[in-house]
Amino acid sequence: SSSNTGEANTPMDVSEMERRANDVLCQLSNRSSDQDDVPINCCTCRLLYIPTAMYALNPESKNTPGKQRQRARADGKKRRNLVVKTIEDLLGDHFTVLACTLDCDDGSVK
Repeated sequence: SSSNTGEANTPMDVSEMERRANDVLCQLSNRSSDQDDVPINCCTCRLLYIPTAMYALNPESKNTPGKQRQRARADGKKRRNLVVKTIEDLLGDHFTVLACTLDCDDGSVK
């Protein structure tokens, strides 16, 4: 799920970004609570991941900025998934980890 309003490169209010991230995490929470395999005494860890490295484009790269951002988004998703897996492994079976990624360039939450 993603959300995007306004024009590209328009700075977004931090409270609006927080609201969007909270909305996505609530949607994920509702989906996970509908599953039969979620334990009754389950706690939920909510994670907002902001991949800051994706904003550092290399001006000397032969790849276009769009291609660099695409690669950075894919790398950021892999790192987010690794963080989620690590937290799940540390917390055990009675915890559910919900995560979304905030893109500060366009304010989208995925």
